[in-house]
Amino acid sequence: MDKEFNRIELEMKLGYFFGNKENAEKIKLYNKEFNKIKIEQEIEDNQTEGMSILEYKKFLKEKEFKIQRRKDYCNSYYAPYNKKRRKTNPIVRLSGVIRVNIHDSLKRQGYKKNTKTHNILKCDTKFFIEWLNGLASNGYTYGVGDLHLDHVVPVSLAKTEDELYLLNHYSNFQLLSTFDNQSKGNRYVNPLNLARVLEHHPEPNKIKEIYSRL
Repeated sequence: MDKEFNRIELEMKLGYFFGNKENAEKIKLYNKEFNKIKIEQEIEDNQTEGMSILEYKKFLKEKEFKIQRRKDYCNSYYAPYNKKRRKTNPIVRLSGVIRVNIHDSLKRQGYKKNTKTHNILKCDTKFFIEWLNGLASNGYTYGVGDLHLDHVVPVSLAKTEDELYLLNHYSNFQLLSTFDNQSKGNRYVNPLNLARVLEHHPEPNKIKEIYSRL
């Protein structure tokens, strides 16, 4: 994508988050055009090189089927297990509370300073969205497509509440597709993404210590 497309993309996303609801229809049209462009771009990737639009759509359907199959498996096996863990493990329970807090705050189109979300992420809404769409984007755009807010260093490595909050600092977040996030699980950390976290986190040595448990 060229710079102009990126600029419009960021302006529209930030406009949406800061209450410019009149942009809603524009954003819908933009998302439709963005997805079309993204398909055309990804056709040029090594994984899909030489595919036509029709072949690529078939590729995506097969990918979505695998995602759904994994979701069904997780719901039947992991859901009861995780429910039990939330009841017996305070760290797991707090992790869920933090996740819902951040998700709901963004869903409400932002959060203010001195709120729980601001104190957890250590930044305001505008900065966090810019972070996700910039250094932590992995080529994606927040709000466009089926994406996850992923922790670079998994929160499952936290042993204390303090460590859990450290791992929910904005610098440990990145955008990943549902497929990529579920494929990597919580036992893999990309070295380049880890380096980015260590560069921007206020306590890099503590993050290194937590990461060493993998």
